[in-house]
Amino acid sequence: MPAIDPRADPDALAQTLLAAVREAGALALKLCGRELKTWTKRGTSPVCEADIAVDRLLRDRLTAAAPDYGWRSEESGDDPARLAVRRGWIVEPIGGTRA
Repeated sequence: MPAIDPRADPDALAQTLLAAVREAGALALKLCGRELKTWTKRGTSPVCEADIAVDRLLRDRLTAAAPDYGWRSEESGDDPARLAVRRGWIVEPIGGTRA
């Protein structure tokens, strides 16, 4: 997928975001009800493999479309480099740990 310049083509970026969110939702539904590996991150926060899979899918799709954007999500480790960019994705992925 080629990178999108959001200033030149904001509709293309919006369509890419919409497609990524739909794909992530379909993945979450596919994993729903399955026996999934779970663990605790940072001592108290539950996470499961569906959380990580959805986060990874969104990150892959959105950073490919806008590689000059930063990234911050609940499931990814924080990268301070995101603070040096003008725009960024802030994501709370659909997860599977809790209802």
